[in-house]
Amino acid sequence: MGAGASQGFVEAADDKEMEMPDAPEHLKALASRLSAAHGVAEAIICQGLVVLEPCVQRRLNRRITKPLDLACLRAFKAEMEGQDVAPDVQAALDALPAGIGDKVVALLDSLHLCGGYLPRIGLGSGGLYKHFEEGARPHEHAYDQGCRMWDCSDPCPSMPPFSGLYDRARMAEQMATKDLSDFVLICHPDPWSMGVEPGNVRRSLAKQQELLAPMAREGEPLVDVYAPFGASRLDGWSPDENVPFDEVWRECEELHREGKVRALGVCNMSAPQLERLLEFCEIRPAVYETESHIMHQRQDLVDLCRREKIAMLAHTPLGQGTVLDSALLAHDTLSPAQAALRQNLDRGVSVLPGAEKLSEIDEDQATPLGPPVARIPPPAAFVALSVAAVNSKFKAMIAPTADLVRRDDGHWYVLSAADDKGCVRKEVIAQNSATIEQIRPIIAALPRKETAAARRRVICEELAKLGDDRKLGSMKVIPATVFAAQDKIPRRSCKDEGPTPQLDASDLPEGARLIFFSQRWLTLSHPDDDKGTKRTAIVDAAEAYAKQADVELEQIYIWFDLACIEQDDLAELVRGVNSLGLYITACDAFVSIDHPEYWSRAWCLMEQEFARCAGVPRFVISSDGILVPTSHEVTDPRDGNLTVENDRGAIDVLCLVAHDLRSRLYLSGISQWSTEGQLAEAIGNRVFQGAEEGVRSNIIKT
Repeated sequence: MGAGASQGFVEAADDKEMEMPDAPEHLKALASRLSAAHGVAEAIICQGLVVLEPCVQRRLNRRITKPLDLACLRAFKAEMEGQDVAPDVQAALDALPAGIGDKVVALLDSLHLCGGYLPRIGLGSGGLYKHFEEGARPHEHAYDQGCRMWDCSDPCPSMPPFSGLYDRARMAEQMATKDLSDFVLICHPDPWSMGVEPGNVRRSLAKQQELLAPMAREGEPLVDVYAPFGASRLDGWSPDENVPFDEVWRECEELHREGKVRALGVCNMSAPQLERLLEFCEIRPAVYETESHIMHQRQDLVDLCRREKIAMLAHTPLGQGTVLDSALLAHDTLSPAQAALRQNLDRGVSVLPGAEKLSEIDEDQATPLGPPVARIPPPAAFVALSVAAVNSKFKAMIAPTADLVRRDDGHWYVLSAADDKGCVRKEVIAQNSATIEQIRPIIAALPRKETAAARRRVICEELAKLGDDRKLGSMKVIPATVFAAQDKIPRRSCKDEGPTPQLDASDLPEGARLIFFSQRWLTLSHPDDDKGTKRTAIVDAAEAYAKQADVELEQIYIWFDLACIEQDDLAELVRGVNSLGLYITACDAFVSIDHPEYWSRAWCLMEQEFARCAGVPRFVISSDGILVPTSHEVTDPRDGNLTVENDRGAIDVLCLVAHDLRSRLYLSGISQWSTEGQLAEAIGNRVFQGAEEGVRSNIIKT
């Protein structure tokens, strides 16, 4: 059967010869769709639907029109009476002819797998229209390619940037005349207002219903799955741990009982949080949505959802495109994107991939089923790209060890995993930073997924536009041949007279390759020792890189802090430090010079983080002059060692800049929204101002 539902169903040869029972047309239509999707005889499915519809009507007060309607048979805990199958459902199944009941049960037991309650492949809508011109119709195009599922968060008046990720008017207009009988719409109540006042969840849904009214169909709920965005409301950019989640869930349950939503779901919760919800809820979730891709596989939740027969849905299944270069996705017949999707589909997990082009929608929707692809081993560490980018507190709220706890008032509240960085973040965000105000538009102007030369051109142009109040410095570099001709590392100084070896990066010729050197100073006053060890390593690395890149040494240019940042004009020195992330982004290669303490130093880690986020190839030059690529894990720079402890606030802000840079260059949707928002929140930070001596001291000693 391939990936998804009904994998354990075996159809007898004479099943297809069965006559269709006398049934209403809506049940025949649904039986036909289920038969085509699962390979089960249409007559068998129809007989099952006929006996089960009274059970559904008893719970939902409406007829069965979509597979998700059948989820209610397991959802209402009171109806289950402590049994695996509700008594009325069991009685209905027992009334089926011999040989039919078991097959209907087998089908029902597999509907939580992809292709059952949920279509196998949908379309992630968050931030979708940022990549398409006005007038483009990506949702209609996806529908025409067979896509029958997407998400759309409710409007969030208090957080316009997030709310604006979903163009509800365009989406609804494109679907106004479409047949939505086999379509699934997944919505989320406003995470900033839910739980603040009673009725906020209901009001959130009402706003969504108004905006998506063209998609409404008579007698049917507009929203198929209603799933809170997390186990806590958001207060600014952080979870509010004082709003009880059980009260939010009770409001969702009321909407389900009233028939305003077809089924309930949850989103961005840990396995312990989902288990607690299953303890206290009255109506069980039918769908669980989470980020899941090869770097964040969530097998604990896959196992839990299978055990509880909850449909699992993966948002960000392509890691926002970051996993597609992995050699692990190489396949004879599948594209990297299709192979990545199959990693989820083969586990029975439906997927919501985003897209930046119509051709990407085509590619994703055309993902074929077949024998399972080879499983990719999970990474050792917790890796998340989407909502985890909101901030460290949100990441702690969804971490694998995060939980829900019942307090003395009898309500259930989120219990985040340990997060020891919130105090630094709170202090830093409370300040003001003119530096970030200048960095943000430069990041926003950078081209996505382009060459270093293209990024370098934009960075130099934007730096040149800054006026007298500039907080960032222009980028100076040195030709590798000129550097090699020096008997020691050049020192940039405004006091130098006559010609200097530095030139502006904007003047580099076509085909130039620029290397950023990251290193631990060898003495308190100079990066090199008396033997010129550091200078030799730089020259060796430049020559080795030229050979590996198959270019002439004359095409290689060097950025090295002592040589390229002004050393005797304090204001200009600080401007250079402020610009480190942009300088790294402008380079073709990033080379760290081997040192025993290098990977423990906060500033070294910060430079590595910028290289990682900008996608700059990273290398290490060893003490014996060997240049090798490195994928060394970059630990959090905020955990690194500092000579000047006051610089930790600057490191915290630079981490925000690095993450915003990565989102701009490679990610999309929620990641761009969250990192842009964090920088906006951090505007006004003064950690770069009034601490020039500390920054200078740290550069010298680090």
